[in-house]
Amino acid sequence: MIKNFAFLCAAAILVPAASWAQEVSDPECVESPYGCPGGSGGGSNGDDWPVPIPGPNAAFQWSRPFVGATCVTSNQWTEKCFHETGGQAVARLGKKVTSGFVHGLAEEALRMKFPYEMSRSKIYIKLAQLEIEMIKALEKQFQEDLKRMEPMTSDSYETQMRKLQMIAADTKVINEWAAAAKQAAGYGSWTDLHRRRTFEFNGGLAYRQLGETLVGKEWFR
Repeated sequence: MIKNFAFLCAAAILVPAASWAQEVSDPECVESPYGCPGGSGGGSNGDDWPVPIPGPNAAFQWSRPFVGATCVTSNQWTEKCFHETGGQAVARLGKKVTSGFVHGLAEEALRMKFPYEMSRSKIYIKLAQLEIEMIKALEKQFQEDLKRMEPMTSDSYETQMRKLQMIAADTKVINEWAAAAKQAAGYGSWTDLHRRRTFEFNGGLAYRQLGETLVGKEWFR
């Protein structure tokens, strides 16, 4: 088994991988080859889970696989879901925020699955770590987007003033979102689906307010 790996892995799956389905006593376990109690489909001791389970205080590592899997569909999980990196999970979650909350586009659900033996409290710690890294990455991206709003010398005086007002307003919105989202990360943003350690990102109030109050949405990627 690969050693010293931290955290989760990210991947979008659009085509179910039926060959991975397992015939096990618990019908909820057929959705994944890992994480079911009692051996078939994962084993309660995690021996068949593809990456080691880190401790709750393990540092986030962008270039190594997470302990869970991030997918964009509800019930089927491919091998790729379990072997992508923490950085890819951050990017996947960030895209969900910008597309779904900033631009209001309809998106498939983003769900994460963890080993069966991980407690929910430890899972929420890992979800919070992932979410905070995503927030920090989006803060940097949003600041770059704000710079693209800056007035040009060819702009009229009115356009320059309008852009400066938009930058000031959206800077305030972004700072307030980041502070509130970091505080609520984990429990405040993820719904426990009670299906073999599967959690769905819902964003919570801070994300909805971000989408509702940004002024210059067209400037954000």
